[in-house]
Amino acid sequence: MSIPSKDQRILLGRSAGRCSIGKAKLTVDASNKSGATIFGEMCHIVGEKKKSARFESPMEIEDRNRYHNLILLCRNHHKIIDDNEESYPIEKLHQIKADHELWVEEKLIDKDSENKFYNDLLEFTVLNLQLEYWDFHSDELLRGLYRVDLSENITNYCKKMHRIVWTRKIPELEEAFENLFIRISQFHEVFHSNSRLRPNNKGGSSDIYQEDFSYKTDGLEYTPYSEAAEKAKQWKDKYIKCLFNCVVALNEWAEIVRKTIKPDFFLSQGKFIIDDQLGYTNGSKSVIYTPESYIDIE
Repeated sequence: MSIPSKDQRILLGRSAGRCSIGKAKLTVDASNKSGATIFGEMCHIVGEKKKSARFESPMEIEDRNRYHNLILLCRNHHKIIDDNEESYPIEKLHQIKADHELWVEEKLIDKDSENKFYNDLLEFTVLNLQLEYWDFHSDELLRGLYRVDLSENITNYCKKMHRIVWTRKIPELEEAFENLFIRISQFHEVFHSNSRLRPNNKGGSSDIYQEDFSYKTDGLEYTPYSEAAEKAKQWKDKYIKCLFNCVVALNEWAEIVRKTIKPDFFLSQGKFIIDDQLGYTNGSKSVIYTPESYIDIE
């Protein structure tokens, strides 16, 4: 008799596809045309056939291929329990199976729940920082252009990060999230310390924040060496430094995300950069920056 597919699925699910003794993850080869091959085995606790290990039992033959009489093992441990019946009686194998399934419930299911918290936060961060369009935004931000929708999203992001309660399950990852938040919020605050909505050609406001040029029309003297000009220069220097620090934080954070919960996170896109397409900082010649260390900001 073969093991019913329903019982196979139950055993694989409750065992998390792992050997009940060694905890090794067992591999499924779905390319096998005759069906999935498990490099590990669904083993009978009470033997199915005469002369098989632990055959002597009042259990009905038809029940011996059901979930309650099966234990998932790697091939090595299957051989060990069958070659050492005295060391692995029926009762002990049932206990091993029960202990393993409890371990799965406590360790692996809890881990899935833990990772859900981090994965939800990861998705929220990618969405609100609009990281899929980072190259485009980095070029505009470097030139002092901050789109309203991005600004509003980052405001939303900062509010959430201010309220977040950490689980302390993966401290290294949480510290990376915190550092990224600090760098992003610093840029956001510095930029908006001297910004206003850019006027459009109809006399209204556009959907982009830019430098607040009101000091040029409010009676203050404005020359290349005036106090107003110096303040404007200091503001530009500061927000650009903050932007560079954001990129350092983004790459550190992405690396830790890959290390802890999502190995393929932004792998195809590669590192975060600052893409100065118009050469705003390089004499009108396009240049790409990939900063690797933080800049001190006074």
